[in-house]
Amino acid sequence: MKTGLITFYRPERMESVLRTIAIEKKAETLGGDCEVISYHPGEQPAQPARKQRGKSASGDSQAGPHVSGHCFSSLAELQSAELPYDLLLVSGPVWAAEKQDPVFFGAFSRRRKIAYAPSFGGSSPEETAELGQYLADFSHLSAAGYRDKVIMERAAHRTVPVVLDPILLLTAEEWTNTLGGYPENTPGGYLLWDCAGRPGPLAPYVQKLAEKTGLPVVRLHSGKGKGRSAEAPGPAEYVDLVQNAAWVCTDSFAGAALSVVFRKPFFAAASTAELLAPENSPLFGLLAPLGLERRIVGKGDVDGLDDSIDWEAVSARLTAQREASLNFLCTALTGE
Repeated sequence: MKTGLITFYRPERMESVLRTIAIEKKAETLGGDCEVISYHPGEQPAQPARKQRGKSASGDSQAGPHVSGHCFSSLAELQSAELPYDLLLVSGPVWAAEKQDPVFFGAFSRRRKIAYAPSFGGSSPEETAELGQYLADFSHLSAAGYRDKVIMERAAHRTVPVVLDPILLLTAEEWTNTLGGYPENTPGGYLLWDCAGRPGPLAPYVQKLAEKTGLPVVRLHSGKGKGRSAEAPGPAEYVDLVQNAAWVCTDSFAGAALSVVFRKPFFAAASTAELLAPENSPLFGLLAPLGLERRIVGKGDVDGLDDSIDWEAVSARLTAQREASLNFLCTALTGE
């Protein structure tokens, strides 16, 4: 069986790359070949074939997802193409708040469709009849978070389970094996400061940890601050940086998720919008079910650097959620 993966894949975004690698890996393990259907709406579809694993952001040949050899730019182009897929799998932040792009619902094909952890953008999705019609075409539906679950259940009139983010589907060993390793960093030899937004909220934590541990800082942000800068790492290097860090301070979902996978002590900075409405926050949705919401910087009840993480309890919760999520994915892929 060949599965076409419909997702918002952007090679320059680490979270997108890692999610895509993970869901593709698990889909291949459970149900045969899988590749991303490359789709950039409104753009010229003239891109070089990328049947092989993709390149990293820094241009090396690190492992990345399988991507279709042609980049599609419209619904009409996809409808007229002879696609080789037996099944369509929708995953990731692909659905809009209001006006939907039918491509991200697989409307170009009559093949069976399943959804693993899709999510809605924006702040006020409308449960329209159109959305219900799109969802009716799916044999299996799941949601990335509680907010997505509510939207989908209202529109589809079906029970929709919440499943793990794809990044958490892979174990630490599977991540290392999938990306082939990147033996450039000394295990436990640095503090990782991973910051895509403003570094300010994390700066005091990085400073205190550096003073406490005496370890150097590796920065993954363009702002000023302590330590050396590691710019534009590819997926293998990024995973290795998290895996070998003594501590991780991050404002990225991917950084927090990988910290959990590799059992790294961490602090995660949430945006103001997430702090005001944690029920709509992907970061809170990631950490709260694992009992790790106290690791979120700025929530108001983080006790400090001396708080320890009960990794055995976290691992037990993660293992149970991973098993349930993989059972759903396996059932969806096989059509049971």
